[in-house]
Amino acid sequence: QFEINKPLSNGMKLIFNYSVSSKHDSTNSKSFMELYNYDFANHNLDEGTGLHPFRQIYTELNGWLFEDKFSYKIGLDIYDEIYFGNGPKSVSAVTIPTQFSYSLGNLNSFSSYIEYQKATSDENNRNVQTDEKIIKEINAYYISTTYNYRGMFSTSIFIDVENIEENSNIKENEWLGFDFTYNLSTDSQISLFYGSQKGGLVCANGICAQQPEFNDGIKVTLRTIF
Repeated sequence: QFEINKPLSNGMKLIFNYSVSSKHDSTNSKSFMELYNYDFANHNLDEGTGLHPFRQIYTELNGWLFEDKFSYKIGLDIYDEIYFGNGPKSVSAVTIPTQFSYSLGNLNSFSSYIEYQKATSDENNRNVQTDEKIIKEINAYYISTTYNYRGMFSTSIFIDVENIEENSNIKENEWLGFDFTYNLSTDSQISLFYGSQKGGLVCANGICAQQPEFNDGIKVTLRTIF
C-alpha cells in the first residue's frame, strides 16, 4: 500500500491511495507484477486459485471555499477482491462518495453526504435447472442531509436505495429514515430515529459492527462518554 497526499492550489488537497495484496503458497506463487496485472474482469472462479487477490484504488479531492465556510470531499473508489471462504466469491465495485458542509454562522451548519455505487458479485452459485451462473449487478444510492442548530441539536434525513439485477430479475429495496439528536451535555446526547435502516456492516468512529435491518419503527439511543 502507498499513499500520496499533496496540497494543490486554492486550498485543494489531492489524496491517492493504492493497495494490493494476495495469499501465497508453495503450489501457486506469483510475482508482484503478475498480481499487479491480475485480470479481475475476466477471472474464472471454476478454475480456483489460492491467491485471494485484492486491489483497491482510491482518489479524493478535498478542500475549503468561501472563506473556509464551505468544505467538500469528492472521491472515487475502485475495489476488486476474490476470496475462498465458504465457497469462491468475487466482488468488484466502483463507488463515488461525496461530502459537503456549509457553515451558516453562529454555530449553525448544513451538511450532506451523497454516495453512488455500482457493484458486481459472483458467488459461483448456479441455477439448479439450467446450471447457469448467478451473477448480481447492484446499483446503490445513499443520501443523508443534516442541519445542526448551534451545536444544541441536529435533524437528519436518510435515503438508501438499492437496485439488484440477478440474471434478468430486478429487485428494488428502499430505506428512509429521520433522526433528531439533542446534545444533553458535552458528554451525552440522545437520539430519536423513525423509519428504516439497511442491515449489514456499519462503521462509525472507527468501530465496525454487523447491524440487523430495521424496518418501519422508532429507536431511542442514549450516548454518553464517561
